[in-house]
Amino acid sequence: KIEKATLPLYFSNDQSVAWLDADKVCFPLKIRKWQQGDVFQPLGMEGKRQKVSDFFIRQKLSIFEKEAAWIMESNGQIVWIIGYRISEKFKISNETKNCLFVKWANG
Repeated sequence: KIEKATLPLYFSNDQSVAWLDADKVCFPLKIRKWQQGDVFQPLGMEGKRQKVSDFFIRQKLSIFEKEAAWIMESNGQIVWIIGYRISEKFKISNETKNCLFVKWANG
């Protein structure tokens, strides 16, 4: 489920939900499995990029959790490691005018 939304009054800790800056996202969005060599900038790591494989190690994911992980991509850039972390590049900020609400319904 993807929809444009107004700025939320609060953010939940629901890992199946992502709030993004809609003006930074290019459509169509692509959903794919993660691949060796994937790199992104995790939320909170301003100016620093990280390999997705290193992110998974820091999250202490099992091999099964890694294999089950999905990536949301916009124009070749990772927007969200679904269920784990959005990219710093697509976060909502004080300059955000349009929000994009994404809910991942697995199953």
